Amino acid sequence: MEAVLHLPVAPNVELVAAKAVETLGGAIGMSRSRVEAASVAVVEACLNAMEHGGGGMVVRLLDDRGNGRPRLVVEVEDHGPGVPHAERKRI
Repeated sequence: MEAVLHLPVAPNVELVAAKAVETLGGAIGMSRSRVEAASVAVVEACLNAMEHGGGGMVVRLLDDRGNGRPRLVVEVEDHGPGVPHAERKRI
């Protein structure tokens, strides 16, 4: 199962991504505490993308049960310039 959201920079749009995480996480059988943690993480990633990403964002949610446990892979992609090369060494 996979969900791909193309989201604009708009007030409260991060809540759309959080709801998608909650819905998909629950559907694949993740524990409530793990779903809540993933939801908070996607909200933070979306807020970061909106602040630094230079426009809209793409949020990908992927059901990954490779090890038998319900697991959700979350990717947030934006169109910002990224971290300058000189700064990457510091991270």
